[in-house]
Amino acid sequence: CALHAGDEKPFRQYPEFPEVLYYEGFEASAHAWKNGKVEIDPVNPRNHCYKLELAQHNNDKCVTAHVDLPLNIPGGINTSDVHIQVSLWADNNVAEMWVKLKNHDYEDKPRPSKFGQWVPMPLPLTGFTKDRKSPPRDANLRVLELTIKPKAKDKPLNAYLDDVIITAGLRGADA
Repeated sequence: CALHAGDEKPFRQYPEFPEVLYYEGFEASAHAWKNGKVEIDPVNPRNHCYKLELAQHNNDKCVTAHVDLPLNIPGGINTSDVHIQVSLWADNNVAEMWVKLKNHDYEDKPRPSKFGQWVPMPLPLTGFTKDRKSPPRDANLRVLELTIKPKAKDKPLNAYLDDVIITAGLRGADA
């Protein structure tokens, strides 16, 4: 379909891979990401990742990070085709985790399956809900936010992100 005056051109980070809507591997500075910093990977010192920063969330000390995405999610794409995947490394002090797509505050609450190692966390867009409804195709979700609450309030929680990917038509693990 042709773009009309004033229409936003679809963002394609990698024109040669149109299925990849967004990717961040944190190998360079990640200026768009907030509430954290790029650090050396706790498992592989040759790589970099993003350490989540301490913050308050509902009177609890949590760790969090967020990014202002350069595109609207789902941006007219069928929501069942949009998948988000993050690789997470967290110590064993995780009680709860929230992943939000903001502007309309759609939320998913994934549970990490393992600790002290990198774990891919697939987050299909249809798993995000607000008032028990998934985002519609015309939603304009521009902020991705991750927050993790510790089990033990007196122990620090260390959590890192790597390889954040948003795809259309592919599940994150297939990309």
